[in-house]
Amino acid sequence: MATQKKSSKYRLLGLIGRGQFGRVHCAMHRSTGQLVALKELDPIRFPTHQFLRELRFLLTLHHPNIVTCWACEHSPTGRYLVMDYCEGGTLRNLLDAYGALPPILAFSIVQDILAGLAHAHSCGIIHCDIKPENILLHLHHQGWTARLSDFGIARLSQEFTCHSGLTGSPAYMAPERFYGQQSMTVDTYAVGILLYEMLVGDRPFRGTPGELMAAHFSQPIVLPAQIPENLQTFLRKALAKLQAQRFQSAGDMLSALQHIQQANSAQSHHLDNLDHGADHHPLVWLAQLVAGQSIAWQTLPTINWVPPTPLPLSPPALAGDAPQTLCATSPQGNWRATLEITTGQLEIRSGNHHPSRYSLKLPTPIAPESLVQLIPISSKHLAIVMRSPGQPQEPGTSPTTRLLIVNRRGKRLGDLQLDLNLQQLWPGSKPYQVWATEAGDRTSLLLIQFKPLKIRRIVLNTSPHCVINTDQGTIVLNLQGQGCLLDETGEFRSTLQIPIEAQSPAAQVELSASVSQPI
Repeated sequence: MATQKKSSKYRLLGLIGRGQFGRVHCAMHRSTGQLVALKELDPIRFPTHQFLRELRFLLTLHHPNIVTCWACEHSPTGRYLVMDYCEGGTLRNLLDAYGALPPILAFSIVQDILAGLAHAHSCGIIHCDIKPENILLHLHHQGWTARLSDFGIARLSQEFTCHSGLTGSPAYMAPERFYGQQSMTVDTYAVGILLYEMLVGDRPFRGTPGELMAAHFSQPIVLPAQIPENLQTFLRKALAKLQAQRFQSAGDMLSALQHIQQANSAQSHHLDNLDHGADHHPLVWLAQLVAGQSIAWQTLPTINWVPPTPLPLSPPALAGDAPQTLCATSPQGNWRATLEITTGQLEIRSGNHHPSRYSLKLPTPIAPESLVQLIPISSKHLAIVMRSPGQPQEPGTSPTTRLLIVNRRGKRLGDLQLDLNLQQLWPGSKPYQVWATEAGDRTSLLLIQFKPLKIRRIVLNTSPHCVINTDQGTIVLNLQGQGCLLDETGEFRSTLQIPIEAQSPAAQVELSASVSQPI
């Protein structure tokens, strides 16, 4: 891929995954800046007749809960499917981070999956490979939207039998799939496994492929007692050994799940880990889950840190006192950028040299309150952060954030649209990485990586108000000086307490650190 010619419409930003028939890359359209996923298909393992059939299937599937295929890209290095890009990773990433999910979040994700499957089934297409790795996540202000991927490749599994190279994931396969039979019920069975895993934190069966096959055929499902009786009945039907006893379509399964959710929301005597109502925010549930973890404390040596600039304890004022210019300094301090909001004039000053001025073609009209921040993302690039308040004439629309990526020569390289209402951003500890908070969300912090674009929502047991990069990691503090230490990937390392009276930029701040088990 490194030898890809400039004639390609897309600029590769990084490898994001490997599939059964090739690799998947994050790429940016050279003209529009739109992000896409380029799925490379190996011509040996995926011959032309299979490629054309998959493309025909994928082009028929247009649904909010299905990753859409838009085109086929041919380059000197091979063939690629141009797909929607999902910046939130996979359901597997979410399960690895939190284990069992709150029921309201699990129900939301499964309903997205079933809605996408119902559309595929109506088109005569069976997925045949439902698993967390094939569920992609799109971030928005209320949590995540799940989208199905790998429809075309999974559809090819009906051509094989267990004696001629059966493809699929044995942990999520219905019994009849092991001897080559396919129907819509193999998808509903796999969704049942997914829901069990999200609620319990583990799959119902584990072992070698042979042991998994035996378990799917004969081992009964064991359901924890804390799962409500109506949901236990639902899971037993979804995971019935005989096809005729299962949900016969994704639509039927979706209706039954919605009925259970409504019934549980109307009752108040369930245990704390059950859904108490659709009005509860999924991120609040995750924050409660994190806060409820037991923590074993152990004192660490004191960390001495002298802040080079005043702590950014509050976001810039935007209402009634909007700034006329936005400023940013490179992480190394070798250049400083200033953007004049009204004119779109970008000034770059490198060291003691005369400043270079560039005129940026910004979206018009520009309201001063829509420009939030100018932030460096590497030694050569910076991002102009703009907020869209949504369309008042369209009820239900949510604020979004737009990031224009430019280089030190004033050239626009990318234009990212995020369904997130970002409030404030801080440079990360690595190039092409920033931390961000969302307006109205007091429970989490976002870690945004640009090459390739990946966004991780880190749910905390404190309200992030200040983010500071140190040699030991990234410090996240709330208004009371309490917080935690995260590593460069967003993994929890320790809890922190900083004295409130020591927040002066001129004072040496002593951070008393205590370490705990990772959340």
